[in-house]
Amino acid sequence: MNINLRNKRKYIHSCINTGISSVTLNTEICPDCGQTGRFSGWSLSMTEAMGRYQKLTGLPAAGIHRRFLPVLSSPCEACNGEGFVESNLLDDDQPCPKCNGLEKSLVPALHVMKS
Repeated sequence: MNINLRNKRKYIHSCINTGISSVTLNTEICPDCGQTGRFSGWSLSMTEAMGRYQKLTGLPAAGIHRRFLPVLSSPCEACNGEGFVESNLLDDDQPCPKCNGLEKSLVPALHVMKS
Protein backbone atom coordinates (compact mmCIF):
# COMPACT_ATOMS: atom_id res chain seq x y z
CA MET A 1 0.00 0.00 0.00
CA ASN A 2 1.47 3.35 -1.02
CA ILE A 3 1.09 6.40 1.16
CA ASN A 4 -0.35 9.20 -0.91
CA LEU A 5 0.58 12.32 1.05
CA ARG A 6 1.13 15.70 -0.52
CA ASN A 7 4.76 16.30 0.20
CA LYS A 8 6.55 19.58 -0.19
CA ARG A 9 9.74 20.32 -2.03
CA LYS A 10 12.47 21.95 0.07
CA TYR A 11 14.80 24.60 -1.33
CA ILE A 12 17.96 26.06 0.19
CA HIS A 13 18.26 29.82 -0.21
CA SER A 14 21.09 32.24 0.41
CA CYS A 15 19.11 35.45 0.75
CA ILE A 16 20.94 38.67 -0.08
CA ASN A 17 18.21 40.90 1.41
CA THR A 18 18.12 39.34 4.87
CA GLY A 19 21.81 38.39 5.03
CA ILE A 20 20.96 34.82 6.08
CA SER A 21 23.62 32.56 4.57
CA SER A 22 21.44 29.46 4.33
CA VAL A 23 17.74 28.96 4.99
CA THR A 24 15.44 26.10 3.94
CA LEU A 25 12.02 27.07 2.59
CA ASN A 26 9.15 25.25 0.89
CA THR A 27 9.15 27.77 -1.95
CA GLU A 28 11.48 27.78 -4.95
CA ILE A 29 11.58 31.58 -5.16
CA CYS A 30 12.78 33.48 -2.08
CA PRO A 31 9.98 35.79 -0.87
CA ASP A 32 12.51 38.40 0.30
CA CYS A 33 14.96 38.70 -2.61
CA GLY A 34 13.29 36.83 -5.49
CA GLN A 35 16.25 34.51 -6.18
CA THR A 36 15.74 30.85 -7.05
CA GLY A 37 16.72 28.37 -4.35
CA ARG A 38 18.51 25.04 -4.80
CA PHE A 39 16.30 21.92 -4.53
CA SER A 40 17.34 19.93 -1.45
CA GLY A 41 14.71 17.21 -0.98
CA TRP A 42 11.24 16.67 0.43
CA SER A 43 9.49 17.63 3.65
CA LEU A 44 6.30 16.62 5.42
CA SER A 45 4.12 18.38 7.92
CA MET A 46 4.50 17.28 11.54
CA THR A 47 1.17 15.42 11.35
CA GLU A 48 2.29 13.55 8.23
CA ALA A 49 5.63 12.64 9.81
CA MET A 50 3.89 11.35 12.95
CA GLY A 51 1.50 9.28 10.83
CA ARG A 52 4.45 7.79 8.97
CA TYR A 53 6.18 6.78 12.21
CA GLN A 54 3.02 5.13 13.53
CA LYS A 55 2.40 3.29 10.25
CA LEU A 56 6.00 2.07 10.11
CA THR A 57 6.36 0.92 13.73
CA GLY A 58 2.78 0.34 14.86
CA LEU A 59 3.53 2.50 17.92
CA PRO A 60 2.20 5.94 18.85
CA ALA A 61 4.39 8.70 17.44
CA ALA A 62 4.34 10.79 20.63
CA GLY A 63 4.83 9.93 24.25
CA ILE A 64 7.39 9.25 26.94
CA HIS A 65 7.90 5.71 25.66
CA ARG A 66 9.95 7.09 22.73
CA ARG A 67 12.86 7.82 25.10
CA PHE A 68 13.15 4.19 26.11
CA LEU A 69 12.80 2.56 22.70
CA PRO A 70 15.84 1.45 20.75
CA VAL A 71 16.33 2.64 17.19
CA LEU A 72 13.58 0.80 15.33
CA SER A 73 14.30 1.84 11.77
CA SER A 74 17.00 2.87 9.35
CA PRO A 75 16.80 5.17 6.30
CA CYS A 76 15.68 3.52 3.06
CA GLU A 77 18.66 3.01 0.74
CA ALA A 78 16.63 3.38 -2.46
CA CYS A 79 15.44 6.95 -1.73
CA ASN A 80 18.14 7.99 0.77
CA GLY A 81 15.50 8.36 3.48
CA GLU A 82 13.47 10.91 1.50
CA GLY A 83 10.43 8.67 0.93
CA PHE A 84 9.94 9.98 -2.58
CA VAL A 85 11.61 9.57 -5.94
CA GLU A 86 11.54 11.86 -8.96
CA SER A 87 9.18 10.84 -11.72
CA ASN A 88 10.56 11.12 -15.26
CA LEU A 89 7.04 11.10 -16.71
CA LEU A 90 5.55 13.86 -14.59
CA ASP A 91 6.88 17.05 -13.08
CA ASP A 92 6.14 15.60 -9.69
CA ASP A 93 7.38 12.98 -7.27
CA GLN A 94 6.21 9.48 -6.50
CA PRO A 95 6.42 7.45 -3.27
CA CYS A 96 9.54 5.28 -3.18
CA PRO A 97 8.66 1.77 -4.40
CA LYS A 98 10.95 0.10 -1.84
CA CYS A 99 9.70 1.77 1.36
CA ASN A 100 6.26 2.83 0.04
CA GLY A 101 7.02 6.42 0.96
CA LEU A 102 7.75 5.64 4.61
CA GLU A 103 11.38 6.87 4.32
CA LYS A 104 12.66 4.01 6.48
CA SER A 105 12.69 0.28 6.95
CA LEU A 106 12.41 -1.55 10.24
CA VAL A 107 15.61 -2.79 11.87
CA PRO A 108 15.33 -6.45 12.93
CA ALA A 109 15.40 -7.07 16.67
CA LEU A 110 18.71 -8.32 18.06
CA HIS A 111 17.30 -11.76 18.98
CA VAL A 112 16.03 -12.17 15.39
CA MET A 113 19.45 -11.30 13.93
CA LYS A 114 21.24 -13.82 16.22
CA SER A 115 19.07 -16.76 15.17
